[in-house]
Amino acid sequence: MNIQASQFFFAATLLVGLAACDNSDQSESENNAQNTTDEISVQSKTQEKSCLEEYQAEPWSLFSLEEIAKFANLPVSEGTMTEPMEVKNLSRRAVGYKWDSDRTLTVTVGGREIAVSESDKVTLARFKILDAEKIEGSLVDHFKNKYIKATAEEQAQFDQAFAKQLENESDLTKDVGKGFAGLANLIEYKNVDGIGQAANWETNPKSSDGLLHVLHRNMTFVVVVNLNDDSDYNLEIAKKIAAATMEKCDS
Repeated sequence: MNIQASQFFFAATLLVGLAACDNSDQSESENNAQNTTDEISVQSKTQEKSCLEEYQAEPWSLFSLEEIAKFANLPVSEGTMTEPMEVKNLSRRAVGYKWDSDRTLTVTVGGREIAVSESDKVTLARFKILDAEKIEGSLVDHFKNKYIKATAEEQAQFDQAFAKQLENESDLTKDVGKGFAGLANLIEYKNVDGIGQAANWETNPKSSDGLLHVLHRNMTFVVVVNLNDDSDYNLEIAKKIAAATMEKCDS
């Protein structure tokens, strides 16, 4: 069974979130069960290390609100920067920058279309160290294989596997899970040249967020941009921020 890793990530993240809402007495040890393997890695002796490793624990130290405001072409006085959230899992630490906007996104809830407000935002997240010794083939191939749209056959396998994971959940979790899992079918991926060792732009017609996934030496990270309803505009801003992030290694 060759189901895309990105879809498994989507489903696993969703299932954990839904189960947490449905089972509020879940223990802290269960919540953090995956922490160690995500953030600790024995580095390859031959793989060049990224200087971005030093920012994994504190991604909020990469850019000030003023710097991101310049990239976003928005007034710094109207923006806000998220407070640091020092969660145990380093690869889940993130920093966000947000501005109020007059944009709206139409979502369907219970068969009805509802317009919800959209903020202008930029997020840097998922700074993850890769261990080349534990990955088959090159890191570039490993990265690119994560962001390939599933075939119809793979999608059917994914839907079947995800349904099986939901078998023991409540009816509410099943209904919500199936709805959100359907969003994974709509995700589009586009290779982006000239950024790091490899990069991919992820979009979904149900969201204005664009995610630029970047491979820099032995690390991956994501720049999320939602500043405009035009995906190409968001991509250009994301590319500039990603490039400036990697320039930290050259300064």
